Amino acid sequence: MAIALAASQDHIASFFGSADSLVVIDARVSGQRRVEAMPAAMTAMQMQAILRSWDVNVILCGAIATITQKSIEEAGIVVIPFLRGKLADVETGFFTGRLDEPIFYLPGCHRGWNPLVLDCYLSDKSHMS
Repeated sequence: MAIALAASQDHIASFFGSADSLVVIDARVSGQRRVEAMPAAMTAMQMQAILRSWDVNVILCGAIATITQKSIEEAGIVVIPFLRGKLADVETGFFTGRLDEPIFYLPGCHRGWNPLVLDCYLSDKSHMS
């Protein structure tokens, strides 16, 4: 199980499509992370295949086009959009279940996801084995 943070330098990219990389964090191994370049002009099928090859189960990102979000979710990947902040802070917020705090809200955006989904996901440790 891995999570991916859509990155622009050391922050969450304001828009998923403008991310220069994905920081992929293996939730099973503390501290294990890698940076993957975001290939330009990928089709939805290519994006799904790449994310699956990286074992990504969750994407944390800023704003995201609805069609892109739906395509990723069709691959069984949870998308948590409209986030902001330093990558390290958002990572900590995810693993401590605090992403519903206003400090992580992208300005002008309402939360577009259900925090109960995240609570259920974090409480079910089967994906971390």
